Amino acid sequence: MSDLLESVEDGIAWLTLNRPERMNALSTEIRVGLADALTRFSADDKVGAIVLTGAGRGFCAGGDVKAMAEQGARTIEDRIEGFRVSHEVPKLLRTISKVVIAMVNGPVAGAGLGLCLACDLRIAGRSAHFSTGFGNVGYSGDWGGSWTLTRLVGTAKARELYFLGERVSAEKVAYRYMKRNLHAAETETFQTVLDLEAIHQSRTGTTEDHAEAVRAFVEKRKPQFKGR
Repeated sequence: MSDLLESVEDGIAWLTLNRPERMNALSTEIRVGLADALTRFSADDKVGAIVLTGAGRGFCAGGDVKAMAEQGARTIEDRIEGFRVSHEVPKLLRTISKVVIAMVNGPVAGAGLGLCLACDLRIAGRSAHFSTGFGNVGYSGDWGGSWTLTRLVGTAKARELYFLGERVSAEKVAYRYMKRNLHAAETETFQTVLDLEAIHQSRTGTTEDHAEAVRAFVEKRKPQFKGR
């Protein structure tokens, strides 16, 4: 079955992330499918609004950490280009003519938070809870979360949520890049912050701490960060 389900009912297009066994972590099929669907529905006069939700008990856990563990070596340039392609999704969410509503039905973390925040409205069920989550895997943040969270909750709260997220240890490599993203989010455009996130997320993705965090995730243990 497809990782992304589509349907249209009474003028409302429904997009359902469909990887419940992975808490709807973002696969390539989801990223490409969202970009395609948002472009099509934006131009469809029969669609008045778009609802984005997740199958099962979660909205979106962000990037697929298990898949990251299986990837081969990639250059920083390749990583940056990959993020720039993925970042077309939050850009579309912010720029298409149709109202997009995130129906949050469970945990939201990492890039899933960026996906949710880029929507026009968010309706959260009682089971929903939100986390930046990037510090847990030695990353600095992507999908525009630095920019959108800063504007939705203010710079002080955004920094608190990025730096002091649940289960985040005192790891410093990713924090340095998080701070650059968040500082830029105060004054720069969404596109500028997306570009910075792509660069910084790619750099943190090559650190020893990120590799350790991915191993720890797969092995279901707490990561041992060394700050490099």
